[in-house]
Amino acid sequence: MLELDRILSGMIRVLEDRVLPELSSGYARGQLHAVLELLENLQGRTVWGGPLLEGETAMLESLAAEAVGKLTDPRGSLAARLRDYVAAPPSSLGERIHVGRALVCELVAGGHADQGALATLVDGYLTNDAVMKALGLKPSRLSEISRG
Repeated sequence: MLELDRILSGMIRVLEDRVLPELSSGYARGQLHAVLELLENLQGRTVWGGPLLEGETAMLESLAAEAVGKLTDPRGSLAARLRDYVAAPPSSLGERIHVGRALVCELVAGGHADQGALATLVDGYLTNDAVMKALGLKPSRLSEISRG
C-alpha cells in the first residue's frame, strides 16, 4: 500500500515538472502555485484512513476471527497468524490493512477458500469489500476532460 506522503510527493513532482512549464497564463500559473503550496503543506499532516479503510479493517478482523475455527489445521502457522492478527492487530491502520489482505491472499492461495464454510467467509469478505469500495467511488473527471 502506498503511503499518502509518497502519493502527494508524486503529485507535486508531476505538477511542477510537467504541468507548470506548459502553462502560459499568469493566472493559471498562480493557481497552480497555490495548489502546490497546499499539497506541500499537507505532507506529514494527513492520515491515511477514513470510513472505507476502517470498514475494511473491521471486516478483515472479523474474517480472521471466524477463519481460525474453520481451518483444517487449527494449530498450523496460518491459524497462529490469524489468531495473532485478531489478538494484537498491527498498530497503524495501513499496516492492519496490509497484513489482513496478505492473510486473505494466503487463505485463497492455500486453497482454503475453494469450498465449504471458509470459502463462504472469504467470498463474503471479497463481495462486501468490493461493494464498499464501489459505493465510495466518485464520478470520474474523464467526461469533463474529454469536453476540454
